[in-house]
Amino acid sequence: MRMQHWSKWVMALLVNAACVATAHAQDYPVDVTDQSGVYQPQAGTGTVEATQMGTPMDAGQFTGYSSGYGSDPVQPWPEVSPFDNSFDQTYYDEGMWYRRTNRRQQDFYIGVDFFNAQVKRPHSGNDGGFVGAEVSNETSVYDWTAREFLGQIMHLPDKDINNPVSTQEFGYNNSRPAIRGRFGVINPDDSSWEVVGFWVPGDEQTTFTAQGSLDRTPDDFASNGEGPFDIFYVDGDGNPVFTLASRFPDFGRLPFDEGVVMKFNSQSWGSELNFYTTPAQYKNGVSNFHASFGVRYLGISEQFGYRGSDSGYSEAVVAPDGRQYQISPYTTDISSHMTSNMVGPQMGLKWALGGDNLKLITEVKGSIAANFESNKLRYTGYGLDPTLQSDLKNQDPLNGRDEDTDVTYAPIFEVSFMAELGVMQNLPVFKRLPGFNSSKFRIGYNYTQAWRIRRPAQAITYYAPEPRLNDSRDSWHVGGLVAGFTWTR
Repeated sequence: MRMQHWSKWVMALLVNAACVATAHAQDYPVDVTDQSGVYQPQAGTGTVEATQMGTPMDAGQFTGYSSGYGSDPVQPWPEVSPFDNSFDQTYYDEGMWYRRTNRRQQDFYIGVDFFNAQVKRPHSGNDGGFVGAEVSNETSVYDWTAREFLGQIMHLPDKDINNPVSTQEFGYNNSRPAIRGRFGVINPDDSSWEVVGFWVPGDEQTTFTAQGSLDRTPDDFASNGEGPFDIFYVDGDGNPVFTLASRFPDFGRLPFDEGVVMKFNSQSWGSELNFYTTPAQYKNGVSNFHASFGVRYLGISEQFGYRGSDSGYSEAVVAPDGRQYQISPYTTDISSHMTSNMVGPQMGLKWALGGDNLKLITEVKGSIAANFESNKLRYTGYGLDPTLQSDLKNQDPLNGRDEDTDVTYAPIFEVSFMAELGVMQNLPVFKRLPGFNSSKFRIGYNYTQAWRIRRPAQAITYYAPEPRLNDSRDSWHVGGLVAGFTWTR
């Protein structure tokens, strides 16, 4: 077939005209607020006419597509086209290059967990957990009463005056129901951030010992001291001679024949904010490793109480110099309260293995925190009261207090093992409950430990005539079973 030469110019012009015209991927949507080009019935006519009420919608008002992006609006940034990917990554694995893409939006999730928290029991700082002086004091107030009276051992009340009590009587670490909450955002590249908080309420433990005692270490340099010791000597006839200036030496062991009650209460709380990096993926995304960094806050409040009661030695005895002594019934109360508030930077590593139906998550985190701590000590009846016509303990306080605040550092370590299961939509009852059919069930174990923490029972030094706080530090931990639900949008 022969073609005329002029037809080439005509076809070229048609191609050029087609390139100048604008081609739309789809028609502009109707802007109901503009009402441009909308067919509306004219008032009173009952007919439909085309009424142009404005210019066509500008391309900048384009509202988006219903595609792999979902129904959310598609903006010019960060995507330049509705056909681009939200995430596009090329990586190298075992000698091969791979490309990973997706068109996900940001996902939000919230989780609520039950936490069966087990808190570390108290410790006194002595071997065996004995409460009192570090070394057992064989001298009791009854022994000194007898020697002061007659210069020789006399009959004492039938009491077990050497029966120290121990913090081991609190038993194993006490557990109580607690709660954990989580909120986080997952980006299309699988990086994320998460806020976690927990609260472990107080749960008072109580022990009772039928007969007990409290050893004390004499403090000869205290302002309200016990000394000097009573001085007596034996004259040529073998009779004891007492100095008139001597005072009843109330030091050594305090016996309690009516029992000893100890109490311990501990509560803790905390929160953390963590950012997780885009994971290093293996096995086609089945195994993911995230690094994390953030900030942690941990609060601890603990109380230790000791109460011992004794029936006393109520017979008034007249000493050779005419002074009268007796040991009246007495009750000794000691209370120690410790509070620690720790805050500091945190780093960690998380490993997630599995998919939507079953995912195993192991996470470790560590922090060096600033520890703002406060310790308060209260005591009443820590010794024997003065009685009729005697100078028994007339300079020693019947009650007192000691307080100490400090700022130091405390290392914190946390580890957790979790399993997330997408099984709620398959359970007969839960799948009918609103929200639960789209949730994931998670179960595992969480453990947190902090070092260089003051413990309330361990921070007391039992001097005579009055106790004082010390700077003893120990480790503290809380851990237990975690079970709950996670909802994702």
